[in-house]
Amino acid sequence: MHRFLSVLLALVASPAVGQPEDPWVFDRIYSGDGLSHNSVYAIHQDRDGFMWFGTLDGLNRYDGYEFVVHRHDPADSTSLSHNVVTVFHEDPDGTLWVGTGGGLNRLGADTTAFRRYALFPDRPGEPWVGDIERDPRGTLWVSAGDNLYWYDEPRDQMVTDATLSGGMRALRPGPDDDLWVLRLDEGTAERSLCRIDASARGVRDCSRLIGAWGAVSEFLMDPDGSVWFDHTGRAIKTNGTLAPSGPVADYRAPAIRRLNDGTRVIGSAGDGIYRCRDASPCVQSLIDPRRPTWLHNYVRSLYQDRAGGLWVGTYGGVYRRDPNRKPFRVHRHDPAESADARDDASVNAISALARTSNGTLWVGTFGNGLSRLDEATGMLTTEPSWSPRLGTVIWDLMVRKDGSLWAGTDRGL
Repeated sequence: MHRFLSVLLALVASPAVGQPEDPWVFDRIYSGDGLSHNSVYAIHQDRDGFMWFGTLDGLNRYDGYEFVVHRHDPADSTSLSHNVVTVFHEDPDGTLWVGTGGGLNRLGADTTAFRRYALFPDRPGEPWVGDIERDPRGTLWVSAGDNLYWYDEPRDQMVTDATLSGGMRALRPGPDDDLWVLRLDEGTAERSLCRIDASARGVRDCSRLIGAWGAVSEFLMDPDGSVWFDHTGRAIKTNGTLAPSGPVADYRAPAIRRLNDGTRVIGSAGDGIYRCRDASPCVQSLIDPRRPTWLHNYVRSLYQDRAGGLWVGTYGGVYRRDPNRKPFRVHRHDPAESADARDDASVNAISALARTSNGTLWVGTFGNGLSRLDEATGMLTTEPSWSPRLGTVIWDLMVRKDGSLWAGTDRGL
């Protein structure tokens, strides 16, 4: 059974970002738990609740306890086309589309056999699949190699044409009926955000990204149509160009996602994540402060599951934050008590708890008798009326209906 390693999300000071409202806690899953590889490029939760992880070496299905791993088998035409898994898309009927470093695959909801789709039918090998999305009209689109493809369902094949070529990368459905694509001109290295006319299946218009952004590879489109490429904020569109709304450092966002509460989580290439809300500056955080290397803080993928949990894929495994988890507060004895009490570890060894009708929380210790919690200060104080003759070890506490407190100790009741 997988044993989670809880990691407190440490906060890294940065002059460009604000301070956090609260720390985030992550659980880590890695190859020692059965994950086929620690580099996690894609994450998805299917309609049955299973988690899928696309890694550098295989496709993993996870039920919370064990992994089922799918890999390419040269002798099996129904196996995965390539071991590097890059992206997922699930249809309403449970069909899972799987993009890889060597082609596109489809997995039916009730089968373990993959159907491969030829994107380069006239060339050897298959391309790296960058993204898979359905537009608001229901057409499935795939960016692979330098081209953009759509799925011709009646013929069960992927189709493209010359107007949809040229460095097609990330895909996002827009608030209208069109599809938006991040496009790279290989010759000039310029990037543009283009709107695809979903009905005509052609490029409608493009806005060029100014050079300050550098090697942008992902983007987020808000419900109102505004666009984010990084933590500097919404892009500003002017005369056919898109410019950042703030200063841009040497920074690239390999992954970006909007959570259900409107928070935008933006992954970095080695510095963890940024949390961005509308009314406050972004907050920069490491994913794994116990492992502050780039391996564990280079964010390759982001995903929010149906329970609201945030999954983060890195080169050091996959991490999950449970938003319903509350951090523990540790209550200890008041250091203002005697030196003997402070130096004796037994005063903080808790063996029993009971709360009386007036709200007092009584605490039995393993070696220091009876204490009570001062909830205003969070400190435990030894009850002065308790005599060591009554016992120093309290095994159990009980409050009776009349409000009296009873204690079972090493000296009796």
